[in-house]
Amino acid sequence: MRWPRLHILAALALALPLFLLTVSGTRSAGGTPASPSDGLSGTWQVSRLCLTLCVSPKPVLKTVRHWHDTVFETSNRPPQILYRIGTQVLVHGPKDSLVLTIRERGMLMSGSGVGADGSTFGTTWRCVAPAGSVSIIQSVTPADVAGTRPAVAPLAMTLC
Repeated sequence: MRWPRLHILAALALALPLFLLTVSGTRSAGGTPASPSDGLSGTWQVSRLCLTLCVSPKPVLKTVRHWHDTVFETSNRPPQILYRIGTQVLVHGPKDSLVLTIRERGMLMSGSGVGADGSTFGTTWRCVAPAGSVSIIQSVTPADVAGTRPAVAPLAMTLC
C-alpha cells in the first residue's frame, strides 16, 4: 500500500522548513566546508520514472554542495535542500519532495517522491563528478529549468 509512504513524505516535507529556520542563522554565504568525501557534494545525474499524474522527463545534472552539518543544497534557484538522515536523504524543493536511500555511498541513491500537484515518481541519482570538478559541466547545454542541465549521454559513475 503506497499511501502510508506518501503521508511520511508529506510529513517530512512539512518538517524540513522548520528545521531550516533553526539552522539558517548559522549559514555562511558560501556554505560551510565539508570533508572531500561527504558523500553528497558533486554533480549528480538525476533520472525520474513517472508513476502517476506526470510524464517522465529526460535525465538532468544537478550540482550539490554542502551547506551545514547534514544539510546540503542544489545549485537550482530556488535550491532544493537535501537533508541526510543516516542512510536516507530527504530532498525538498518548491515543486516536489522525495526520500532517497543511499545504495552506494557517494555513488548511487534511489527512492520515491511526490510533486506539489499530487504526482508520484521514482528517482535515481548517480554521481558523475566530485565537488570542484568542471569537466562534466562544460560538456552539457543549459536546460529550461534553472540550475539543471540535460545529461547528454550516459555518464560513468564516480565518487562524490
